[in-house]
Amino acid sequence: MDTVKLTRRTVKMRDFSQLPLNPHPVFPQWSTWDVYPHQYYGSMRKYVVERDYLMPGLENDFLRVEVNADIGGRIWRVHDKVADRDMCNFNSEVHTYNAGFGLNYTSGGIECNYPLAHSPTTSRQRELSAAEHEDGSASIIISEYERIWRTRWSVTYTLFPDRSCLQMRVRIYNRSRHDSRYMYWGNCGFVLSDDTQYLFPDYGAAMHGEEHRIFSWPMWQHRDLSYYREVPPEMLGLYMLDTRDPWFGYWDHGAGFGLAHYADLTDLPGRKHWTWGTHPGQAAVRARTHHSSGQVFGEIQSGRIVIQEHKDLMPPETEHEWTEVWFPVRETGAFNSAGPGGAMRTEVLEAAPERSKIHVSAMGNGFFPGAVLTVTSDGAKPVTRHLPLQPTSATGATLILKGMAAPDRNTTLTVSNPDGEVLIRHRLRPPSTRDCWREVVDRKAKVAVTAEELFRVAGEKARDWGNHDLRPLLGASLKVDEGFSPARRELGKWATWQGLYDEAGEHFRHALDRDPDAFETRYHYGVALMLAGNIEEARKQLQLGSRADSEARCLVRLAEISMREGDFHQALKHLNRATAMAPRLTRPRVMRAACLRRAGDLSRAADEIAAAGCVDAQDPFLQMERVFISAGSTSVDDLPARGITQLIEQVRAFEPPLLEAAFDYLACGLYPEAEGTLRVIPDPGPMALYTLAWVLRQLGRGAQSQRMLARAAKADVVGHCPWRLEMIPILEWAAQAAPDEPRAVFLRGNLLMARRRTEDAVALWRKALKMGESHSQLAANLGFYEKWRGSDLQARLGMFGKAAEADPSDLYVKRELAMALQATRGAQAVIAYLEGEIDAVMSSPPLAYSLLNAYLAANIYDEFDALCEKVDFSANWQLAGPHSLWLQRHFRQALQMIARGELEQALGMLLNLAPAPAHLGVAQLDTEDDRRFYHIGCIYEKLGDCEKAREYWEQCVAIAHFTGYEPAYWNKEWSARYFQALSLQKLGRESEANALFDAMELLSRVPELPLAARQQIIKMVERGRFAPDGQKDPAGEDVVEVQTKAEA
Repeated sequence: MDTVKLTRRTVKMRDFSQLPLNPHPVFPQWSTWDVYPHQYYGSMRKYVVERDYLMPGLENDFLRVEVNADIGGRIWRVHDKVADRDMCNFNSEVHTYNAGFGLNYTSGGIECNYPLAHSPTTSRQRELSAAEHEDGSASIIISEYERIWRTRWSVTYTLFPDRSCLQMRVRIYNRSRHDSRYMYWGNCGFVLSDDTQYLFPDYGAAMHGEEHRIFSWPMWQHRDLSYYREVPPEMLGLYMLDTRDPWFGYWDHGAGFGLAHYADLTDLPGRKHWTWGTHPGQAAVRARTHHSSGQVFGEIQSGRIVIQEHKDLMPPETEHEWTEVWFPVRETGAFNSAGPGGAMRTEVLEAAPERSKIHVSAMGNGFFPGAVLTVTSDGAKPVTRHLPLQPTSATGATLILKGMAAPDRNTTLTVSNPDGEVLIRHRLRPPSTRDCWREVVDRKAKVAVTAEELFRVAGEKARDWGNHDLRPLLGASLKVDEGFSPARRELGKWATWQGLYDEAGEHFRHALDRDPDAFETRYHYGVALMLAGNIEEARKQLQLGSRADSEARCLVRLAEISMREGDFHQALKHLNRATAMAPRLTRPRVMRAACLRRAGDLSRAADEIAAAGCVDAQDPFLQMERVFISAGSTSVDDLPARGITQLIEQVRAFEPPLLEAAFDYLACGLYPEAEGTLRVIPDPGPMALYTLAWVLRQLGRGAQSQRMLARAAKADVVGHCPWRLEMIPILEWAAQAAPDEPRAVFLRGNLLMARRRTEDAVALWRKALKMGESHSQLAANLGFYEKWRGSDLQARLGMFGKAAEADPSDLYVKRELAMALQATRGAQAVIAYLEGEIDAVMSSPPLAYSLLNAYLAANIYDEFDALCEKVDFSANWQLAGPHSLWLQRHFRQALQMIARGELEQALGMLLNLAPAPAHLGVAQLDTEDDRRFYHIGCIYEKLGDCEKAREYWEQCVAIAHFTGYEPAYWNKEWSARYFQALSLQKLGRESEANALFDAMELLSRVPELPLAARQQIIKMVERGRFAPDGQKDPAGEDVVEVQTKAEA
């Protein structure tokens, strides 16, 4: 093809869905991740439905690429037309489940994660546009206004006519006034077989979830972890360390096929290996629940940061852009180098001081007929060979080097174009023989004492991907040195983020007393003063801070002040300097165009927009300014329909990016433009309506403002969380303008809770409740507060009861109400409530779980079994449901039968125990055989059949266990081995039993395990050693489950 074919179609696929999204706001005080204002993916239902998905595509002679615009804009499929197979994991169904920051991991293809790992929108609609280029290439652009830090990012997928590589160009831009944090990972899934080898040219790795745990690569515990067949049973992710080569990939030795990734290490120094492990039972479940063809897959990932769990810092008014390529490889064998032009396998067949023989096999990702291979080595004359590359097959060559080819001779093979462009480069490296499994590491905890050390601890937490409140850590630094300026500066930023501008100013002033030349501090002080309305003092601080790295961002803020004052000529002076210094920052360029338009120079304004569009043509702020320039008006009735339609289609009619563009205009005091932007939002929610009401008030249209206020108060708040600092004064004004209307009070409480102003938020919620706010979310918020931060069980029960009355369809509230009933009134109250909500129970695995668990607590087995016969949760595997309780139910009754002397009945139950029936959910194949075989042996012993008893105890002892890499696995596996210790006791092998008990006792003293887990383990040891036979099984006690960090 001379040009890449650009397509757009709708594809119908089965969706294993958990929608709708969880309607309740994700407040950081009681959520695993701090992702407000995003909603979590649903976690109360699992069902199969057919949906239509928008699937634009790119195609040339070598690749056919499909992008799922409705699943985060991920690469859904890359089909290698030459090999007639998929380059990465392709799903003909949509499998999404609760994992990652948005609890919405979807398997398949290549997933782009920003600003968090498996970010909240990675499985939701993102902005979509496309472009065709003069060189015959074509692009699909996925873009997004990111709401947590108010940054903007995009990924441009490009296919070229004569290349077999998919290029991804990623741009991230902090266009906000504040620092932002982010992670970026490009995550490629691919089907695994015993012949699959992960190709990483690295010698060591850090474990996902336990970054201090270092693995040698590829050898670990006498296994070559690069081969999937040698990966241990449990899931494992590894971040490669000390990377020196800009490539990685995989190779399937059986299929003779692989994939390579290349990117400059300046841009993407991170790379990661991921597998869910090789445990047969777990692999079977994963194959059924993750892949439409019933196959197991793994992942290789590229990263902006070496350790995925670290968040990088991006100051205001900064941007980054990088390019990475993915391409198929065939015929080379397991390649050991790759570059922008292809991949190559290098083998040294003979190596001697006088003569070395080297064979290479290389495949290009394009046509490079003039490519030349050059071999250099210390002490030897370079050897050159013509090595034409093509994307359809590999090219081989054998060369003789008159000298030694070895790593210590810096032997290097370079494939380059005639113009000197390097296509592939390989440096001989010694094989790694290290196996760190046998190394004993003494890792002593660092005790922070000085202000600098305590500040470092706070900095580590700031980088960590967890949900952290840094104020106590920063405050600890001030207890040592109350004037320590870095801690004061960061506390000032925190207070600004919370909307506590006086407190922020105090911190910034203390910081400047110690370090008056800290331009960063002056910038952030100026921002706090701007937000507080102290414009003159803000101007002063920004002028003083307009130096070095802070100059561009200070100039943009100064331009905003001048534009508010109507001084567009002064604003242009600031913006001219800022855009000259940083021409790729699009927001100040759009501001400059707005100034030119306001000054009457429409031609120059249009030129400025065109220039900014070369960087990010998808920015809604830019597009709104373009239509204002084109129309010569800001009235929505005058705006060109085509431009507005294209914008609405691009953002998928989603409100937040358009609302952010309106706030861009409000930051500059341009109220007519803000009104025009707000009025093009197709279906405005409460945030847009409150903002429009406030804008109308600023424009002197009081009657319209009041009508808009009334409309805003009636708009549903689900999915519309206030998150901008600028909304605080707007909601305060709304509460004053409509003093009898509680909605603005309620929403301001949400915003303050999200900003960790807990008590202020709760006071506003309670005020709104007294004022008559009836939305179920308010009562639920207060219920969650009592659950996680309060101590009043009755208040918790009352609030969830009120929320359930306000919205009888809310399954999350029903579950919370059931748990509150359990805590206050016991199992019978739960049974009475949920039996009255049987339709909801039949639709929701977690609600069914709650009712079944109550039946178990009350020993009502007939009702348990009757409910299990009625439900159909066959699509569910991850959510708690009947399948989660199946084994517990049968063990519980069997042990009760044993206690009553009903031995034959108990024996029959345990001998015939099988995994949960398919209609209850996709269950693990494990039937807790350690425990089952132990009890079967005990029953046979009571029945007098000692030979049978010994047979089952021996079977129990013979079960293999992999200890695992992290505390979750230790807890799980050793809790099972407890029954092996009991079986060893029965077999008379007391020393072996005591060895297991001793190991468990030592494990109970390991600080990495949570306290509850350690307490449970030591109680088991005590039971095993001292309790009578009938009391050794800890049945009926709550099982402490330790969350694995591997799939966080």
